[in-house]
Amino acid sequence: MKSAAIVVVVLAVLAAAIYLVAGPSGGQADLGQGVPAEATITTIGELTANPEAYNGKEVVVKGKLTEECPSSGCWGVVNDGTGSIRFDTAASGWAMPLGKTGSEITVRGSVSVSETGTPQIAAIGAKL
Repeated sequence: MKSAAIVVVVLAVLAAAIYLVAGPSGGQADLGQGVPAEATITTIGELTANPEAYNGKEVVVKGKLTEECPSSGCWGVVNDGTGSIRFDTAASGWAMPLGKTGSEITVRGSVSVSETGTPQIAAIGAKL
């Protein structure tokens, strides 16, 4: 009986250790070149209201990942409550892990404006 109790305690300690090492960390992972902690967040509403003012400039946006590339993690759409913007990771050579729709994400990159006036971000880094 005593040896069974010891086995149960050892298994419980091992399970707790595995959870702490491999379980949810509560923090965000850096992707690509990441996002500096001191970065100033620009609202997506500001970007979409005056896209030409941001054309070619580096920005950081933060919000919920509402869409993502279903096969390779090479693009996504983030919504911060003031609007949505698409970002693309392919040009900078990194990809998001799949299945993260609904997660909080911070994206850093350069704004480009299409011929139709729609801004998007060429992402160089993110926190997810």
